[in-house]
Amino acid sequence: MKTIFSSAFSMVILALALSACSGDANQPSNTTEAESAAANGFTPAATVPAKPHKTDTVIIKAMAFSPATITVQKGDTIYWINQDMVAHDISQYPDRKWHSALLQPGDHYVQTFDDSSSYFCSIHPTMLGKVLLQ
Repeated sequence: MKTIFSSAFSMVILALALSACSGDANQPSNTTEAESAAANGFTPAATVPAKPHKTDTVIIKAMAFSPATITVQKGDTIYWINQDMVAHDISQYPDRKWHSALLQPGDHYVQTFDDSSSYFCSIHPTMLGKVLLQ
């Protein structure tokens, strides 16, 4: 009798364990629709990746910014390189919201843009540049 009870008890435990693993279709699931679709072999529609940000270069040479006007996308970065024989700086115009340190020949400055902006060299105020956002 003890063996029959033990076997029956083991069968009940096994049945409960199996039913817990199979889940109930009427109970809510913690998986998202995308996870569920992926588990069933469906691939979700492709999303358009964000356009990567790029870096543009402005050369400082012969007392000028080249190009003097540059058009970029929001989030792009501009890399200024001083290839002139004298020191320069780069300052947002007119409020100086951003400003480089003094750039000796060979030095560079990097700025990322979310808005159009004008800039100049505060040491040589006739040196002007412009960043336009598309």
